[in-house]
Amino acid sequence: MKTIPYWVETAGSFPDRSGKPLSEDTDLVVVGAGLTGLSTALHAARKGARVTLVEKDQIGSGASARNGGMANLGFTIGVRQAIRRYGPERAREIYNSYGKAVDTIERLVNEESIDCQFRRVGRLGLASRPAHFESKKAQQRDLAKYFGHETTLISKSELRSEIGSDAYHGGLLDPLSAGLHVGRFVRGMAEACERTGVEIHERNAATGVRRTAAGRFEVGTERGVIRAGQVMMATDAYTDKNFPWLRRQQVCVGSFIIVTEPLGEELARDIIPKGRLLVDSNKVCHYFRLTPDNRLLFGGRARFAPSDPTSDKKSGQILFREMCEIFPQLARTKVE
Repeated sequence: MKTIPYWVETAGSFPDRSGKPLSEDTDLVVVGAGLTGLSTALHAARKGARVTLVEKDQIGSGASARNGGMANLGFTIGVRQAIRRYGPERAREIYNSYGKAVDTIERLVNEESIDCQFRRVGRLGLASRPAHFESKKAQQRDLAKYFGHETTLISKSELRSEIGSDAYHGGLLDPLSAGLHVGRFVRGMAEACERTGVEIHERNAATGVRRTAAGRFEVGTERGVIRAGQVMMATDAYTDKNFPWLRRQQVCVGSFIIVTEPLGEELARDIIPKGRLLVDSNKVCHYFRLTPDNRLLFGGRARFAPSDPTSDKKSGQILFREMCEIFPQLARTKVE
């Protein structure tokens, strides 16, 4: 089993953006070249800002190219719970932001001609227990009533048209969620940044930020200091000890993914006939989908240990067992 991320391996070559001269002064320094950092840099440069993007590894080397490739709508909490917590107007605003986020991805893909196989294939939330299906019914009513969002309820008897498994008790389909090849998307976003004038410096870790007496910032990096009017920290779970004030705000939990060998058209369509994005309702849930070349990508929490070669192997074994419980027809399939 290879440990290189599937999306990176199949994205095509990434140019080396390390070792270039570093500008000493800029409008904005973005630290971290994942999805947040790349999007921030691109949108700021489009508005005329001089932008320098520094990354301690390679473009998309963190979670941005190590995920399920799903751009999904929806809360992780119930609609009524969100309304109680935030009030109806704020809850609706937050919910709509998910849709706007997916729209933004689609717009960027079209504007920048990013070949990342973006498709609105829909997200199917699977009920792992009969009681969970009753909750799906309530969720459908609430989404329509409070947010005007129409979804499709699929009963257990109809579910075989969506998934080649008898493990679930129905589901709720959101038609607006999208799948994409995140490795190609990240690569395309980096290329779009450079076309817009963003300086990208890979393998140049930020070592600290301090505010000057003049109200500007000095960003220390391994290759020198950059002076900037603004700084965007886009390091997320990869924030290191150089930024303890930000690191203390985070609790990082691992999520793991396995990807099978190519299944072939017949087997791929047997397990997920319509190519949906699938997420089940277990408390420690599974998420899975077909890749563009008809492999099954299967993810879940597996273990709460940090990611390293030992835990990756154990997590892979756990996920393979759980995958086969859902899809017994994959028992002889290899995980690559």
